Amino acid sequence: MKITFLGHSGYAVEISGLLLVFDYETGCLPLDSDPAEAVFFVSHQHQDHFNPQIFSMEPLAGRAAYVLSRDTRRKVRKIGGPEERIHYMTAGEEVCLDAGDKTLRIRTLCSTDCGVAFLVGCGEYQIYHGGDLNCWSWPGDSKQHRNQMVAEYRREIQKLKGEKIHVAFCPLDPRLEEWYAEGFRYFLEHVDADYVWPMHMWKEFGTVGRFLDSLEDEKQKGRVVSVSHDGQQWECGRVAEIEEPDFGCEGRPDGEAAQDRLLVRMEDGSTRVRWEADSSLYDRGVDEGSLLTWEV
Repeated sequence: MKITFLGHSGYAVEISGLLLVFDYETGCLPLDSDPAEAVFFVSHQHQDHFNPQIFSMEPLAGRAAYVLSRDTRRKVRKIGGPEERIHYMTAGEEVCLDAGDKTLRIRTLCSTDCGVAFLVGCGEYQIYHGGDLNCWSWPGDSKQHRNQMVAEYRREIQKLKGEKIHVAFCPLDPRLEEWYAEGFRYFLEHVDADYVWPMHMWKEFGTVGRFLDSLEDEKQKGRVVSVSHDGQQWECGRVAEIEEPDFGCEGRPDGEAAQDRLLVRMEDGSTRVRWEADSSLYDRGVDEGSLLTWEV
């Protein structure tokens, strides 16, 4: 599985010969190899989440499928979108969509702003994209409004209870000032997600480092992916085997000196060899069978 940060809230996930694109606004799609199938997801109609160019992108135009929040419908009709390949969804729906030899299991949550959030199952993996589902506590909001927003956000996120999510994309918006991480932190603490990618930073990438510095729990910190620029890419795979160095009588060394050799099995059946600091794996709770992600 390969993940590309396209910009703002846009992410692309390459999995099982599929290209899943979420909330494309701008950026270059990873089209080094022509995907067998492509599915575009649009969480709502705001222009920083919905770019009509998705309907005309080559070489995908004419064969891609589209899963759009229903609030986009008027805009799509106005521009003449390919209605025969569009699947509109409202909050609280569950549908299955055939994509080549795969079936996507798609579930929606209600955004606290506009549209929906997506939970997408593909094979053994589940992918969550929050869209504008966030705890939008703005500077100057009344205490009553803030409490209402917190309650609404938490109510939706609680609907993910019992779900195993492997890849998640959540807003971390610096415009909220002291409340910038309210929603992201709650998601991290209450959802069983292997890795969480920040989005909606408005190119203020220092926001990610600021949040990471605020975390004291190393396991939580290890689940947050550091996003630093548009076009950044990562690979993900399952740890099949961990070979630790022989520490001998001296025991485990301090610092990052000891490196473990990891055999990582990719989604397509191929393998990668990774070297990771033994102390880092221990702090993050990474073991055989864990999902591992790294920048490429």
